[in-house]
Amino acid sequence: MLYVLLFLCVFTAAAISIFFKKMRLYHFQRLAVKGMLKKKQAGQAAAFFSSEQIFKIVRKLLRKGAKRPLFYLCFGKTFPAEQYLRKNNDLFGAAILKAFDDYYEGIRLLQKITKQHPDNYEAEAELAELFFITGQKQKTDAVLQKIPRQRISSYVRAKKCYYKACLYLDAGNMLEASECAARAAKLFRREKAYVEEGKAYLLAGTIYRVSAVEDVAHFMFCQSRKIFSFLKYPEGEAEALGNLGMLWTMRENFTEAENCFRQSLKIYERCRPEAEGIIKNQLALLFLLQKDYSKAHRTATEAANCFQKHLFPAGTAFSLEIRAYIAYGEKKWKNLISLAGKAAGIYEKLHDVSAEFECLYLKSWGEYETGALTQAEKNLRKIISGKNNQSHCFHLGNAYNLLGLVFLKQNDLPRAKGLFLQSAALEQKDERFSGAAADYANIGLIEYRSGNTEQALKTYETALVYASAFSETEFSAFLRKRIESLKTELK
Repeated sequence: MLYVLLFLCVFTAAAISIFFKKMRLYHFQRLAVKGMLKKKQAGQAAAFFSSEQIFKIVRKLLRKGAKRPLFYLCFGKTFPAEQYLRKNNDLFGAAILKAFDDYYEGIRLLQKITKQHPDNYEAEAELAELFFITGQKQKTDAVLQKIPRQRISSYVRAKKCYYKACLYLDAGNMLEASECAARAAKLFRREKAYVEEGKAYLLAGTIYRVSAVEDVAHFMFCQSRKIFSFLKYPEGEAEALGNLGMLWTMRENFTEAENCFRQSLKIYERCRPEAEGIIKNQLALLFLLQKDYSKAHRTATEAANCFQKHLFPAGTAFSLEIRAYIAYGEKKWKNLISLAGKAAGIYEKLHDVSAEFECLYLKSWGEYETGALTQAEKNLRKIISGKNNQSHCFHLGNAYNLLGLVFLKQNDLPRAKGLFLQSAALEQKDERFSGAAADYANIGLIEYRSGNTEQALKTYETALVYASAFSETEFSAFLRKRIESLKTELK
């Protein structure tokens, strides 16, 4: 009996010791994560983060009794820990900490490590993230392809899934993107990498929002916000609120959208002023949709000033694009040409082909309205040619349609008809029935002006089929009147 009691005492003491060691490890890991979250990543929409490597570094510092580096790490100061790891020949850990301060230096150090150790897939995963954050997406893809499906940790698999989802989203492959983002969130949660889990929900919400699956997108953004709120990570919470605002805008619940944007803006004003412009752009877009052009213009101008102060050209370009849409709404065609042209120039330098084409299309509208048809044709042909076949998500049917209108204005009816037919084919392929209806209505007008009244009637009837595919509209009512007029004329 005495031996049993002695065994239980020893076992209990050992269990208590292990428990407190685990609690101490968990406590310092959590403090280190909070400290690293406070680090600023100015000018970057997404900050580099690696929960797994922070956990490993904290474990090593605790085991070695390195109290000073650990203390500083808990306040987000990486240099003492980085210096300590380098002295103790942990070059990978030192490279990770350096990456929190300097993305490009982190890339250089990690590339050196992966060159010496090609099977270090943890380093490859972190390198893929740094490449993506710095806009080197082709290199991100190349690194992800090196990482095998098997013989890797759950965390590495999660990061691979996350950045594959990002690349699929850029390519417009929403099904693959949503599957990869969901898998990443599940794996991050399993590894207690809550920062990355929150980012994965944010990404999944964006994918579903773009795919117009609104209820799922709302759930994902709310989950993300809960995680970031729990972590006391205000920048993440502000980003989740901004995305919820965009979702409410999409649902045309403008009051709720503005409320979310205001909450997000309040957080950014306190902790990340360089991001205020992003939310102000979204607010400007919200006012534009409500046709409150004066508020929209003022807010977009404030956003542009913020971006110029913090040297963020993509934000400046979007502010100019919003102001171009305002000019379009107010029918200020010269302003539209100027603003859209400036935005297109910035997007071209940033290699954002889709946004560049959208602005060139807007500029072409202004030129069409002011009679600068030669310049409008030049811009539209640049869009249609696809700019060296670079991938983009601009809908080419719009460009064909406007070019058809340009030739219609020049009374070149055969060429105009050919372009409207090409536009209609693209609209039908993408099931954009209202666009197809507009194209067939224009073709009907050409047939009528060419003296082919019977063919014009048939074409207008085809236009009506597409126009009333889902519901009766003012346009379908106009087409019905036009059809009745032609029938009367043919009697």
